[in-house]
Formats: sequence, C-alpha cells, structure tokens
Amino acid sequence: MEEKMKFSTFVIGLIITLAILTFYTAFPFSAFFYASQVLSTTGAVIVVPLVTIAVVYRLIVITTQRVLHLSMEEIGIPQPKVDRKWLIIGLLLPLTILVIYLLMPGQLSVANNNQARLISLLGCIFVEGFLPGILEEMIFRGLLMHLVAKRFGMTVAVVVPSVLFAALHLVNGALDAASMLMLFIGGTAVGIMFSLITLVKNSIWNSAVVHGLWDFFIIGIFNFTAKPDLFNLYSYHVASQNILISGGAFGIEPSLICTIAYLLVAYVAYLEIRKNKI
Repeated sequence: MEEKMKFSTFVIGLIITLAILTFYTAFPFSAFFYASQVLSTTGAVIVVPLVTIAVVYRLIVITTQRVLHLSMEEIGIPQPKVDRKWLIIGLLLPLTILVIYLLMPGQLSVANNNQARLISLLGCIFVEGFLPGILEEMIFRGLLMHLVAKRFGMTVAVVVPSVLFAALHLVNGALDAASMLMLFIGGTAVGIMFSLITLVKNSIWNSAVVHGLWDFFIIGIFNFTAKPDLFNLYSYHVASQNILISGGAFGIEPSLICTIAYLLVAYVAYLEIRKNKI
C-alpha cells in the first residue's frame, strides 16, 4: 500500500496549488491589457496565453519537485502524448452538442468585420481553447487531483477537485439560484469526466485535448450565452426558456443535454480504466 503524504506537506501543497490557481485566473486579464498596448490586440491574444502557460507550468514543476518531492509523471503530467481515441472523442463531443443546439430555434449573430474575425479566431485558439485546456487540466487534474490522492485516496481525489472546479465557475457573473444549481451539477459532472479521462493513462494530455476542443467550439467559435465576449466568431441565443435545455444564465454547458454527454464520456473513460486493470 502506498504511504500517505504527510498532512503538513499536503497543506503546504494545497496552499501553493490554490495560489497558482489564483495567479492563473488573474494574470491573463491584467497581462492582456498591458500587452495589447505594446503588441496590439492580435499579438496579445497569442503571447499572453503562451506566457501564462509557461509560467504556470514552471510553478507546478517547482512545487511538485521541491515541495512535494514527486516527479511530474506522478502527478499525471508526463511528456505530451495524445491518444487518437480521445482526440476523436474530443471532436465528437462538442460537434454533437453544436448540431443538437443549432437545430433548435434561436438567433445567430456573426462577427462584423475581418479584423474582428481574425482576433476572434486567434482568441478561440489561444484564449478560449489552448489556455484553459492545458492549464486547468494541469492544475485540477494534475497537481490538485494527485495531491489529494496522495493523502485521501483517488476516489476522493476525483470528486473534490471536480466540486472545486464547479465552484470556481460560480463566480463568473451574476447567476440566479436555479442557474447556480445547474452550473454546480454540470460543472462537477464535467470535472469528473476530465478526471476519469486523465486516469485512463495517468496523463492530463488526453483530458487537455478534450477540454481544449470543447472550449474552442462551445465557448470560442460559438457562444450560447446572452453576453458574447470579444473572441466569439458566432453567437447563438437559444429560444427555449426551459432551463434544462438552455442551461440558465451561464449558457448551455450546465444544461441537462450537456451533462448527459459528460456522463456518457465519463462512462467510456471508466470502462477503459477497468479494462486497463484487468
């Protein structure tokens, strides 16, 4: 049986992990403002995510090796390698959801000019897809999940970071109680999905691809909320007032349709984990 991590080491690791998470959530916004003054908006959209990834990765390496005395492989961040199966699933998941929702009644709007479209496309790739896909998986399914696992076991480690992952998204704007409940359930479900994908090969890279492609299509290319952001190429406002379909004020991601999709993919990952143990 693997020896439990010392409680003091766990607490120090947890504090540092939360500090890294805080840095990740705050730095890109302030850095983007200053970088856009020097590099232009187009340059900032590319440079800021790459710098953020480099800095956060280095912080995770230092924390893992010097504080926790673990290897990067032990926290699920080996050399990058993606299985073709998860690349295909990563494409099918958002594209299936897109087809379902675009077949529903709603209103479509498009970015108005070529400059806006270029910034939107780069934003979809680097800001909406590349940045959260890699860093949120490194932090939640890499460092945090394995830190909790070393102290409390993997079952707790799958659930707790997933709940925290959902809770973090609750601060994204003013939400009514029903929208918050939907977001908490859907956010926890997608967190568990990403966790199980990571555990298939004990590597965050498969989940990072699934996460990045989801954000690229569902948050970047298409925005399904009432308030599209700078980087959306298209916005689609679903006409349905049923919160189980619309997902509430946050958008379609916590909807019942998407949550069922998360759980189906999670089940595929769970079956593969069981198969690998046989």
